[in-house]
Amino acid sequence: MNARTFRRRLLATFVPITALALVAGCGNDPAASVRAGYDATKVAGLPVADGPSGLREHVPPPAITVDGFTGTPGDQLAANAVADVEDFWRVQYPKMFGRQFIPVDHHVSYDSDDAAATVCGESVAGKANAFYTSDCKQGRLIAWDRSLVSMYAQFGAETVPYILAHEYGHAIQDQARLVNDSTTTIVREQQADCFAGSYLRSVAEGKSTRFTLNTANGLNNVIVAAMSLSDGYYIGTMPFEHGNGFERASALQLGFSDGANACSRIDDAEIAARRGNLPAIFSSTETGEQEITRDSVQAEIDFVAQLFKLKDRPKVEYTGAIRGCPDAHETTPVSYCPSTNTIGIDMPGLVKRGRKVDSLMPRGDFDAYALVASRTLLAVEKASGRSLSEQTTALHVACYTGVYTDALARGDQPGSVLSQGDVDEALAGLLRDGLVASNVDGLSVPSGFARIEAYQLGLKHGRTACDNTYTDAR
Repeated sequence: MNARTFRRRLLATFVPITALALVAGCGNDPAASVRAGYDATKVAGLPVADGPSGLREHVPPPAITVDGFTGTPGDQLAANAVADVEDFWRVQYPKMFGRQFIPVDHHVSYDSDDAAATVCGESVAGKANAFYTSDCKQGRLIAWDRSLVSMYAQFGAETVPYILAHEYGHAIQDQARLVNDSTTTIVREQQADCFAGSYLRSVAEGKSTRFTLNTANGLNNVIVAAMSLSDGYYIGTMPFEHGNGFERASALQLGFSDGANACSRIDDAEIAARRGNLPAIFSSTETGEQEITRDSVQAEIDFVAQLFKLKDRPKVEYTGAIRGCPDAHETTPVSYCPSTNTIGIDMPGLVKRGRKVDSLMPRGDFDAYALVASRTLLAVEKASGRSLSEQTTALHVACYTGVYTDALARGDQPGSVLSQGDVDEALAGLLRDGLVASNVDGLSVPSGFARIEAYQLGLKHGRTACDNTYTDAR
């Protein structure tokens, strides 16, 4: 959609955040920051820390006028979010563009459950959206549905500023003339996600007078919200073009890590480079799902062993996750025992993990296969003489799992095809419990930001980048 149309999203069925058992935050593709060693106490240079996230206490009413404002907690949250984003751009816009920032002309709150609800003369009944438009007699406008705000507030109050910061990103594009009629929709949307990430970085740094954002669960919840608003896949030949979960999360992470200036450089070539070898589309009749069987699991184990030239291949037991291993804890539904070089698999549990369910966070077969690959990669760690119990072990395994994913995307495994939604399933697993990015005892780093960053590093930059970045503790 261009700048003169309402930007709307197709939302999946809402599932409360408690169903996701989330742990912590996540991060961007570190193409320019491959480095020796890794500080697991940091996320994009900020300390990983719990603490309050959301609207600060005793914040005065926002000094903006909102048409349709009800004064409910949801409206207060949304209005404060918009006011806070405007405060951010008052400082950031002149730095970037050398001109004074001009806020949008109008802010509108509406109820999509109201059959008579209109914005700019157009019905918004049933439209659970937030959007920006310049095609309105009142001028440039930001609008939000109160039911959408209430729904996403259940992820965490910090997710609402993300949604509205994304929409305000379109207003920044409009004012700064970063886009024109030839700009593709996905560039517009990815750039807006990135701008939202740069705003959230300022909140995490404590620069907001209205909101706080911790770099553990708070940041993680925002990434979950970004992924939940993904297109998921393309239907036929007509894309929604906001981006899949991987693309939306990585664009947000880019802004969070590298700042707003990096966002203005997003174009089709940058998005293609960030996507790498991953498939962009599949038809509406394809699910991308494969039945999880002993044969399919064994095929993935064999492929990992071949890919990483593992001579001493682990034995595989399909009777359950290994219990009583003398040098590792059980991790369900897949575990690795170093002393016996054995992988134990609880097949019913693995099948359940890989089952597609109707939720805002993608689930499916590749979450299960990525977990199998990561436990097989512990055998690779052992063969290379690396520690199996460090924090960096967890990230190194996640990074190698990204290498494995890229090999599938390139078609290195005959008869296996990586679908467009598979990586989203892997990212969701990294956020949900972090087992794919865990050491031999099933322990991961506290930051989901770091887990996804490690996975993306291997996915895009390969095995050497993993080895150079996630070195054993000295």
